[in-house]
Amino acid sequence: MSTILPILFQKSDNLLLLKDGVGQPKPTIRRLPAQDFVYGKQVHRDNFGMKEITSDWQQSHHENHSIRHPVILPNLHMVHGRKNKPSTPMSMIMNYSYAHEAQQKIEGIYLQRNSTEVKKRVVRNNRSQSLRQDYNTKKKIEIKIPFKMKQFLAIQPKVKIVI
Repeated sequence: MSTILPILFQKSDNLLLLKDGVGQPKPTIRRLPAQDFVYGKQVHRDNFGMKEITSDWQQSHHENHSIRHPVILPNLHMVHGRKNKPSTPMSMIMNYSYAHEAQQKIEGIYLQRNSTEVKKRVVRNNRSQSLRQDYNTKKKIEIKIPFKMKQFLAIQPKVKIVI
């Protein structure tokens, strides 16, 4: 039975049952054309390309253009699309001039901060601030009385307690 199964799998129309050799593709289950058959549409190329078309713009006509319809070139000063970013001046980067500018700017900020006097903030009294101030400024004087049961409050200790 084990020798018959590979033969049956090769004749099957189920792609999942087909076995392939090592390093070879699976055999196809569909009928394909011969090896020399070419798929796709044949491209017919013209004898001229972009080079010939653009080089002929200055002459305002081409062999394939009608003389009745001359090619109108745009104004030379006309701009199409977005403007490019200006290039970074490499000499300024190599000479660290951007770093020097940034350093001078930061030093100017520090000098300006140091030259101005620091203003003291005036806190206006409001209820919460005054309560906080009263609570923090009052000295709490509490005399702690050691705990005694009520029945022993009248009895004096026999040993002196030094606190």
